[in-house]
Amino acid sequence: MLEVKNVNKSYPSGNLFKKRNIDVLQDISFRMRGQETLCIVGESGCGKTTLGKCLVGLEKIDSGVIKAGNDILNSSISGTKLSAAISRIQIIFQNPDMSLNPKKSIYQILAEPLILQKSPKQEFKKIIVDAIESVGMYEKHLSYYPHQLSGGQNQRIAIARSILMAPDILIADEVTSALDVSVQAHIVQLLMKVKKEMSMTLIFISHDLALVKRIADRVMVMKDGRIVELDHTSDIFLNPKHEYTRTLVDNMKKVSLISNFKQLEKPVLA
Repeated sequence: MLEVKNVNKSYPSGNLFKKRNIDVLQDISFRMRGQETLCIVGESGCGKTTLGKCLVGLEKIDSGVIKAGNDILNSSISGTKLSAAISRIQIIFQNPDMSLNPKKSIYQILAEPLILQKSPKQEFKKIIVDAIESVGMYEKHLSYYPHQLSGGQNQRIAIARSILMAPDILIADEVTSALDVSVQAHIVQLLMKVKKEMSMTLIFISHDLALVKRIADRVMVMKDGRIVELDHTSDIFLNPKHEYTRTLVDNMKKVSLISNFKQLEKPVLA
């Protein structure tokens, strides 16, 4: 379904007198099966988001190959071949308010993928209504603008927009971190529902290990632009092999213990 082989990505840094490249992704290689949920974890700056952007073509890789099905997405292709490859992979970003055009109505935002796909205009309304209802919203919201909706509602719109392209692979980049805790669970449940109904492969980028433990088939741990461990979820949490993975898992356990302790601290009324 998805094969990433020896992918490297760097960004220029420094000033006029001293220039250098910062390696953001270093020799990234992994494969995914169809309908699998792969969660990518690691500290801020480890390359998680950059990898997601490279997978959908928002960032060009320096070297390596990204293959989705029979389509190859790398630095050497462009034009219609690039568009065909990218259409198979869609991404949902962390901040829904930043990823939706504030000057366009929800209907116009959801129509954009259909225009790119050159879908018949007479079918736009039905397709868009079906999409917005599939994420738990209503036809009346199509006339709204992003600023008139809550963060959770805008994230639902972002999900609806991504599935209009009928992708094989969906990347969710920290999609709950900008939302209220009360909304986060609903968005995750919606993503898993959409994934199942559309038989998609899901790449879930997150720092919430407790959530990752519940939804992932496999977990990829990244540090300093490299994959330090990639294994089945149970093996990652029960028998982590890399020292950095053990640190992440231990920290998750400490947070869980503190949370439980705080619950016990609540006064008991006689």
